[in-house]
Amino acid sequence: MRASRILLLLIVLSVAVPVGVAVYASTQTAQTTATVAQLPAISDAQLEQIAAARGVTVEEVRQRMAAMQASGTVPQFAVGDTAAAAEQAATLALLGTVQSDETAALSFQRAGDVAEVLVEDGQSVTAGTVLARLETTAAQRTADDARLNLENAQISLQGLLDPPTEAEIEQARLAVVSAQASYSDAAGSTSDLQVQTAQLRLQQAQESYDLAVQKRANMNGTPEELALQDAAVGAASFNLEIARLNLQDLQTPSNQGSIWSAGLRVQMAELEYEQALSGASQSQIEGAELSVRVAELNLADAETDLARSELVAPIDGVITALNIEPGTSVSTALSAIEITDLSTLWLSAPLHELDLDQVAEGMAAEIAFDALPDETFAATLRRIDWIGVETDGIVEYTAWFALETGDSRIRPGMTGEAVIRLSGAA
Repeated sequence: MRASRILLLLIVLSVAVPVGVAVYASTQTAQTTATVAQLPAISDAQLEQIAAARGVTVEEVRQRMAAMQASGTVPQFAVGDTAAAAEQAATLALLGTVQSDETAALSFQRAGDVAEVLVEDGQSVTAGTVLARLETTAAQRTADDARLNLENAQISLQGLLDPPTEAEIEQARLAVVSAQASYSDAAGSTSDLQVQTAQLRLQQAQESYDLAVQKRANMNGTPEELALQDAAVGAASFNLEIARLNLQDLQTPSNQGSIWSAGLRVQMAELEYEQALSGASQSQIEGAELSVRVAELNLADAETDLARSELVAPIDGVITALNIEPGTSVSTALSAIEITDLSTLWLSAPLHELDLDQVAEGMAAEIAFDALPDETFAATLRRIDWIGVETDGIVEYTAWFALETGDSRIRPGMTGEAVIRLSGAA
């Protein structure tokens, strides 16, 4: 009886086991088919994203996907990556760095020693602000001398352009008379009376010259009055020199040289008298005008060199680099101060050529920064460079996102990720 029961149990098992195995296999096949059928179509761009996420090549992803479909199984990585690809199909993430709108590296336009620095690192400045100055002692002295030379050249030119006054003509005539008298004295015999007369004339000439110089030093008149007094000083100086030479000739044993000198002075005095009567010649006026132009150019050069002693801000911005201090010797090659315009900040990020058709200028984005992990900031894709850069066979174009915030915590050089929600995404 016991043996009959065992035999019956064996018969039941021999029938039930094959049926159970067949049912289990059928169920697994149906589940696998359903899973494979649920896989969405994956584009090349999505395959590249999956490969990058897994650290494998695109070809390896394709091979694993093909093996999955051929074997009727769904490896765990394929299911997960498919979900990631679907999410990535809705958004596009680009990693980049923050750039400023404009940065100006400033250098002095001449070499020298820094006299003063008027700004601090991190200070906000406006265009036109003087940031630093060089020592200007020598440059200022050169500019002052050039200005004085220009004034003298202008006075000389004006003296030639103005008609001679009666006083100037009379001075020229008296100079001729004096020169002729000196010539006569030199030609005649020398006596004690002549020597005494010459000494008296020298004394008078010296007094006249001192008086003219003192009067000129105390004058505060118009340019024309000053020019007239300068002419008076010149005439007095001329007469003083003649009186000195006359006395010297009379006291010299041989007066042959004195006669020649006296004759030359007569000729010079007569020429000056004729010029006083007729006025300046055209060549004299042109020469004086040329002197004025040269003096103007020299003054302009001196003032330009003086202006180069200042470092001026060309833009509004923030001092982001300060490489000088008082006493520093600088050259024109040294970047002394750097100003950065932080009014608009950009995130520049490389954009793969396969993603170009998915984005367009004007699209909104959200940016997260490594330094500010718990916050996101709104931005707009403003432009995409027309020229791409190829690296290891991959062509990328720089995308520029304008940040729509004035948060001072965001600084140039920060790393951030811009996420664009593609059109048609939920």
